[in-house]
Formats: sequence, C-alpha cells, structure tokens
Amino acid sequence: MDLGKPTKMCRKCGARMWNEERNNKAAKNSETTFSICCRDGMVALEPEREPPPYLSSLLCGGSDSSHFRKNISMYNSMFQFTSLGGKIHHKINNGKGPYGFKLNGQNHHFIGTLKPKEGETPKFCQLYIYDTENEIHNHFNAVHGNDTLDLDNVASLVEMLDEHNKLASGFCMALLRFNLQEPEDHDPSSWWSALATMVDAFAAVEQYRLDWIKGHQNVIRADLYKSIRDSIRKGYMDPSSIGQNVILPANFTGSQRYMNQYFKDSLAICRTIVHPSLFLTMTCNTQWPKIQAMLEYLLDVDVVNAPDIIAHVFKLKLNHYACHRVPKARTSLHSHIDMIDELISAEIPNEDLDLVGYHIVKNFMIHEQCGKLHHDSPCMAKGNCTRHFPKRFVA
Repeated sequence: MDLGKPTKMCRKCGARMWNEERNNKAAKNSETTFSICCRDGMVALEPEREPPPYLSSLLCGGSDSSHFRKNISMYNSMFQFTSLGGKIHHKINNGKGPYGFKLNGQNHHFIGTLKPKEGETPKFCQLYIYDTENEIHNHFNAVHGNDTLDLDNVASLVEMLDEHNKLASGFCMALLRFNLQEPEDHDPSSWWSALATMVDAFAAVEQYRLDWIKGHQNVIRADLYKSIRDSIRKGYMDPSSIGQNVILPANFTGSQRYMNQYFKDSLAICRTIVHPSLFLTMTCNTQWPKIQAMLEYLLDVDVVNAPDIIAHVFKLKLNHYACHRVPKARTSLHSHIDMIDELISAEIPNEDLDLVGYHIVKNFMIHEQCGKLHHDSPCMAKGNCTRHFPKRFVA
C-alpha cells in the first residue's frame, strides 16, 4: 500500500493529512474534510509557540545540539519542579526498537517542601529558592552521572528559565519573601520530555475517567450488575461484608466487561460467517517511507518523538489490509487454503528472486542471538530466552 506524501491540509486547523484520512471517502466532487485533527473545526487549539532562541538552537542544529539531544533526559531531570511518583517500566527499552516510555500503577508527583532538611542538598523546586547564589552548581549536582553534562549549558538554561518560564519567575518572586514568611503550598509543574509528557497527560485523563465512574455509579446503573444482585440474594445485606464495589462499564477500555463484550462479539462473528483459518499479526515499522515522508515537514523531529504519526500510518495500513485482504463471508475452504499457501512461507526468500522479501525476513523475522553471552537481548528474562531458543534440531 502506497499512501504517498501527506499533501492534504485541513481547512479548519491547517493540519497536514493523508488523503486516506478524509471523512467523505465516497464523495469525489465535494470538499475534503477531516475529523481526527480538530473534528472539522469543533476543537480549537492555540497555535504552537516558538521556543526561546537558546532552546531552539539546542534542539535544531546549534553547535551544542548533538550533545544536548543526547543528554536531554538528564537536563530535564535537572530542571524539573517535581519528581515523577509512578513506577517506570525500564525493560521496554531492552531491544533495538524505538525508545518507549511506559508507566505502571497510579501516577503521582512529589513536590516536597520549599526548604531542604538540615544536611540534605536541595532538589526539585528547592533549587529555585534555596541557596540561589550557588544555583547553577546546585542544579548541576542534583543529578547523578553528570560528568557528561556541560556547566555552561546549565548556566544558560537557568538564565533562559528565569526569563521565559512563568513557574521559575514565580519562584523568584517567592524568594523575595522567603525570609519573611515561608509559603505553605505551591502548585509547580514539571519540565518533561515529549514522551513522558504524553504518558503523564494520558494517566491524568484516565484517572479523571475512573473518578467520574466511581462517583456516578447510579448513572451507569451499577446496582443492576450481576455481582451486586447475587450478594443481596445470598443475604449479604450489610454493605461492610460486601465491600465497596466500583463497576467499570463495558465502554471503559481494558475493563473486564470490555474484554468480555469483545470476546462475545468475536464468537458471534464466527457463528455468523466462518471460523478463521488464518490469524495475522501486524507490527509497525518506524522506518516506513510514509512515516519518514511526514517527518520531512517537521523540523529536527525524531521518529521516537512522533508517536502520533506512527499511530496514523499504522491505522491507515491496518484499515487497508482489513478491507482488501480479508476473504468474503461465503469463501470456500479450498480458497482459504490457497490464500494461506500464498501468504505464509517457512522458507527464507531467495535473495536473487525476491530481494525485498529477503531483507525483510533477514532484518525483522529471524531470532537474534541470545543466551548467557547476549543477556541484553529483548527476549531474555531471568537468564533464559522467553522464546525457548535454541530449539532442538528436527530433521
């Protein structure tokens, strides 16, 4: 499937889109509209602001750009106002794929006091109020493994934040009255990387949805669910003996009723059509030409920091194969078998006859070396290969 370059523009918000993402695919002469960007003008966002000149030079090809982008995570940690309280899943990056940020459990933030305890070094928001005469060195010493960082960059970033960041300016004003009256509370934010910001925002939205469901059990008529009614029928009338059950409805992604509903839908599809004889899994490749074509319109943006583009291209390809590769409902068993023989092969393609297929299988479909000598392989867990390699040779 060749999507081509994203040449279409949304008439409402100006977002660059692929032609396959339009709403009115059946209409050929009507004006093209899009909804996945701004719902055809229903959602209006402020235009993206340009970064300060110094930060722009660090991100977009300045003399220190390469060093800064390589160590951007440590610089972010150095200037953050709060710490991330969620449990970060680090094993997701034990492989050759693009960098990912995965958060487990409930997300929260540690703000701390505005003044460090006696004998402790300042950290987080304390760096902007306490011992500001040595603020640059305090920021520099706030992270571990700072040998690769540049102290001049730290000084310039401190100056930039004091001038352009509203939270940093607010702490500077609080510093003026710090010796007179210590503030009791503050509401600082964080200076996150792109992926951490997205995960943090998603966790906040998810928590908001869960809080709404918990407080509106009567709206979703949770008392009619089977578990509550069964408890009453058995005579458990005391609420303390039952516990406070929070029912997640079927429209909450990932809930038990959500999974149960889709499972029953799949059984209904098999009963109405036929049982599947071919099960396909599709994995996105970040080096697809369509993804790289969109990145050409974004200045100095790596594919790791563009998960929205990856998701768009993957969804377009998935829709294409779902519409054109799935056999019709009345297809006979023999045509199923013929299609399977055409699509599935246990042989490595001949390099001379199928160069593209050969390189695809070689680069993405052959299990790489693992075991005790390659413990960093993504398939390794607790010293063993999760795919059970090496396997016994069968003649």
